[in-house]
Amino acid sequence: MAVPLWQPGTLYQPGDIVQPITAPSPTAAQVENGDFAAGNVNWDFTGGAEFSTTGGYSGNGNCVRMPGNVADGLALNRTQLVVPSTGSTFEATAMINQGASIAGATRGWVEVRWYDIDDVQIALERGNVVSDGSGGAWHQSKVTATRPAGAAYARAGIALFSVADHNHPIWGDNLSVSGTFAGLPDGLVYKAVQPESGFSAPDEPAWPPILGQQVIDNEVIWEAVASTRVTWEASPLYVSGDTEPAWPTDIGGFVKDGTINWKTVSRRVEDENCPDSNIVVIGASKVFAGDDDIVRYSATVNPLDWTSTDDAGYLPTGLQNYGANPVAAMGLYRGNLVVFNSEAFQLWQIDEDPASMAFIDALPLGSTQHRSIAPVSNDLLFLASQGIRSIGIAASSTNYQAGDVGMPIDPLVDGLMREVGASGTKPKGLYQPAAGQYMLIFRGTGDVRPSNLLLQENGDPILQESFDYIHLEP
Repeated sequence: MAVPLWQPGTLYQPGDIVQPITAPSPTAAQVENGDFAAGNVNWDFTGGAEFSTTGGYSGNGNCVRMPGNVADGLALNRTQLVVPSTGSTFEATAMINQGASIAGATRGWVEVRWYDIDDVQIALERGNVVSDGSGGAWHQSKVTATRPAGAAYARAGIALFSVADHNHPIWGDNLSVSGTFAGLPDGLVYKAVQPESGFSAPDEPAWPPILGQQVIDNEVIWEAVASTRVTWEASPLYVSGDTEPAWPTDIGGFVKDGTINWKTVSRRVEDENCPDSNIVVIGASKVFAGDDDIVRYSATVNPLDWTSTDDAGYLPTGLQNYGANPVAAMGLYRGNLVVFNSEAFQLWQIDEDPASMAFIDALPLGSTQHRSIAPVSNDLLFLASQGIRSIGIAASSTNYQAGDVGMPIDPLVDGLMREVGASGTKPKGLYQPAAGQYMLIFRGTGDVRPSNLLLQENGDPILQESFDYIHLEP
């Protein structure tokens, strides 16, 4: 299964699982200082066992020694040995020297002790007992240790014994292990086990290499687990707290609310590539906006982002036919973007994937009245300098001055455009699908007069005179 990497300063819920960015150090595959060459290092001595600088195996003076008048002793190496799984095995050996002891008076053997994740001993395994080696001969004790259920790691050592009435010492040396050690357990990952959601620290923790061990990461407690074991447990991901949090007021601020982490965001479009334009169209899950002689578009389903590579960008309308003038109006025609300037319009195929956008065609019939553009059934009506025109008829005609939907009332439209042009007001086109009407409304200094209202009904432009007054904000 895919396990996400640990991240600093992140809110983690109980049960979240991560893998480290920096892997923990592998566990040992050999005991450290098993031959005492480094002296009294990495060993724990109990009972009568003691470190000695003389009498060691094969010319090495350092070893563990126990006098004969002490019942027992143990030299336990501190190295934690991890095997892959329950039932896995490894071998441990040690050398024993009884010196001048008679057979059976002193004894020694290699020993393996198993511990759980709380460092509590749960099992002990012993190798063959060396009890007859008089004359100073060294003999080997060997054990094949098997990991029991519940064990996290093992420690190996050298155990020594003497009968009560015996005074000759016994020596042990050269502890060694071999076998298939995990280094790191297979599928080692870390599970959040703290009772409530919490934030991770700025720096990565020292990950424990042993299954079941834990590490504190600021407000998060991670426990080493095996990813090969899947436990399904239903729980809510996002639960608010019992009381309303103290909401931050700075943009980018965070506040913890139960298992939810709220972030203060601005509702303004602050991307510097977003043009400050009123010529806007929404299509293909993007926002398109005129910007001088190009048309910029936002990232897919994210109108706040106008920069992301291979998602946001612009259409180079100024480099295509009739595109030298600034973009003055835009609309949608059968899913395609229509870009107008004062001279002509261009037809662009738009798509959520910028690589699929393409220039289709251009015709020398322009419009500077963005608010007059309205989709009408399967067509697009707009106010051109000649009057009311449609994309569908214009695309199939060679005469853009006549033959279009607005031709019967072109003189009236032309007169009204001259009237409002001096005041700087803009005509607005509306389409009522249920009524089948396209209305072009001109606002003057006061209310709109009935004679200022033009309609398109059943394909024929008409003058509608049944309205009294209509208020329309510019």
